[in-house]
Amino acid sequence: MAQTKGRQEMPRGKKFTAEQIIGKLREAEVGLAQGKTVPEVVRKLGVTEQTYYRWKRGSTAGCGRIRRSG
Repeated sequence: MAQTKGRQEMPRGKKFTAEQIIGKLREAEVGLAQGKTVPEVVRKLGVTEQTYYRWKRGSTAGCGRIRRSG
C-alpha cells in the first residue's frame, strides 16, 4: 500500500480480465433475472455498483473495449 500524507491508499489498477468481466456480467444477468437487486448482485460479484454500470455500459456500447476473442 502506498502512503500519502500519513494515509494509506490501496493500489489501483485492473483486477479483472475482459473474460472475467464478461463472466461477471453474465452472473449479474442471472441474479437480476432471479429477482435479486443490483446491490445484492454486485456484492456477490465483489465489485461496486459504479463498476458494474461502467462494465455494462462498455459491453453494450459496441466500442470494442470488452470483446471476447476466439
